Amino acid sequence: MPSKVNKAATPVARDLSVIGIRRPPWLDDILVPWRICAQRILVVADGLDFNEDNGFGLTRFLLALETASPYGLAPVIHIAHRADDDNVASAAMKAKFSFHKNFRFVNSSAAHALMNGSARRFDQLWIFGIGSAPIPDDEVRVIAAFMAARGGVFATGDHENLGFGMGGRLPRIRKMREWSAVPVGGPGRIDTVNQPSPDGEWNFASQSDTLPQRIFPHFDFASGSPLAHPLLRLPRSSDPRFGVIDVLPDHPHESECYAGTALHEPYNLVSGIDTNEFPTLPGSTQRLSPQIAATSMSGGRIAEKGPVAPRCFGAISAYDGHRVSLGRIVCDATWHHFVNINLDGTGAGASRSGLGEFVPPGSANFVPNAAFAKIAQYYRNIAHWIAPVRWCRWYLDLVAIRYTFPLLEELPEVPPRPPWPERVRIGALVEAALDLRDGRGSAALLVGELLAMQPAFEALAGVNGRDDDATLVDATGFRRGVLGTLAQAVFEGLPASPWQVRRQFEKNKDPHAVVDKLFAGAVRQALRDGPAHYAQAAKATLATLAALEKSGR
Repeated sequence: MPSKVNKAATPVARDLSVIGIRRPPWLDDILVPWRICAQRILVVADGLDFNEDNGFGLTRFLLALETASPYGLAPVIHIAHRADDDNVASAAMKAKFSFHKNFRFVNSSAAHALMNGSARRFDQLWIFGIGSAPIPDDEVRVIAAFMAARGGVFATGDHENLGFGMGGRLPRIRKMREWSAVPVGGPGRIDTVNQPSPDGEWNFASQSDTLPQRIFPHFDFASGSPLAHPLLRLPRSSDPRFGVIDVLPDHPHESECYAGTALHEPYNLVSGIDTNEFPTLPGSTQRLSPQIAATSMSGGRIAEKGPVAPRCFGAISAYDGHRVSLGRIVCDATWHHFVNINLDGTGAGASRSGLGEFVPPGSANFVPNAAFAKIAQYYRNIAHWIAPVRWCRWYLDLVAIRYTFPLLEELPEVPPRPPWPERVRIGALVEAALDLRDGRGSAALLVGELLAMQPAFEALAGVNGRDDDATLVDATGFRRGVLGTLAQAVFEGLPASPWQVRRQFEKNKDPHAVVDKLFAGAVRQALRDGPAHYAQAAKATLATLAALEKSGR
């Protein structure tokens, strides 16, 4: 049975201050009626554990993951272990999170919550595997069904076949990282401890020093403004070159991630699972492929293992299943990017404190450095990106920016049902505010998810991704018009003061239904009014062109 805990995590102000963001004093009051909107995450391990004094514990990662973003709800986290052992989680972790031992993906309360349709269902599954023996087929089927129902999944293992047991036979995930072939030793291993420690040592313990590995985010150039994958964007940054997460903990033998190959091959490892593993995009013959979000470099030569044959490899892979009515997936090259020994130096000796320091020395007060702050944001970005579509999250984002700079000054009032050009202007202001707060590309992510829910989404790709020279439709303007229409619908129903918002929210017995209806109506209105505006403009343009042509005869 799970232990009893409080279900909402308290924000850790110190972690937020590392990246220079302060939480508005009224926000916690607003969020009280919206606790149901918090992401429910199930973290499952089979060899790692949840003890602070274990270098292979996940506690430092969990503390970073549970920290609420400055404008959002903290996730509700359950921790589960496949061992029938109370000692795999410390008393502190059991007091903070619901704990499940002897966990199986079938025949347990947590497993039932993974798949049932109630409000207590889990939204995300995070898998940290060591075991290589395959889990039973019925458990694979449960996880596959969760992904088919748009549940988000994160999965990782380590070198060789570590983690194959839980992750190596899962649809799509089996092809998104290497589950067997990367060696633990020799020149063919993947070693990211690419530089000596600050004290001059270059050995196994260097994975626990203050220096992370450098990773290289992949930028999307299609939109005309290069953007890193949402997993690797930093808040409060307007420059896509610097507003990225470009570090991870290093380790002398990692695995690697893939973009996926042979996507047409049917899945046939476990019966009862859809054999169409990588579906085609709607209205297309192209199969949706995973993508590499970041590349890293293997070039280490620690004393205990010697040099490697240097090469690049995929550090993070991502699958945007929302585009084909499936759950999103993120895979990482190794769980060493998440365990204590690489984050705070636990188990590496007194001279190593990981990506930060204990103040005063010997205490339990860990103060992360700037690299750790970026990595902690990566954890939170994963949770944000793989979350199933729930409009309350975006609704609360819009509510928050309504009462903060710059919209307080630049948009003091919102007129009812403004014409399309005015909605484009409003959308541009909201876009700037969201991108300033959450990192460049945040507004585009919101509009993309809005349009992805439409039946003709792929036909809208021309206005959702890039400006198309083949049409005179202003794609950027259209996206801003959609955002402005949504923002206008949200803002017009808000009171003047943020301190009055909670009272208004509490009148709604089913806030999800209210927000879903509001968003659906706003999108329908935008898809009516926008095309009508451009059709009228096209008509006027044709008349002008005809007049010009006539005068030229």
